[in-house]
Amino acid sequence: MKKKFIILALTAIYIIAMALLGITICPFKRFTGYPCPACGATRAYLSLLKLDFKSAFYYHPLFPILLPMVIYILFGKRPLFKSEKNEKVFLVIFAVLIAFVWIYRLLHKFDFK
Repeated sequence: MKKKFIILALTAIYIIAMALLGITICPFKRFTGYPCPACGATRAYLSLLKLDFKSAFYYHPLFPILLPMVIYILFGKRPLFKSEKNEKVFLVIFAVLIAFVWIYRLLHKFDFK
């Protein structure tokens, strides 16, 4: 558990440092040329730190649930809602939401810069 936390903390520090320097860190974008489903999340959280909620939602409208879900997936007690079935349904809904936002943004040529 401690090892996962250290890895998560170092990853967060790396992501924030690269974002502040304006360097693209997303391997998905580097290899495909397309933004990843979480594209904009780092900028959303940086905007949140500045209390700029409008920009945060602009960069990624699902940012309020992205970080808690990552933390749950890495560290959460299983099963969620005391039922494996409910956990699977919840995770599928989460994945569908992420996919929907990603596809919508790709089709509407969202400025991912």
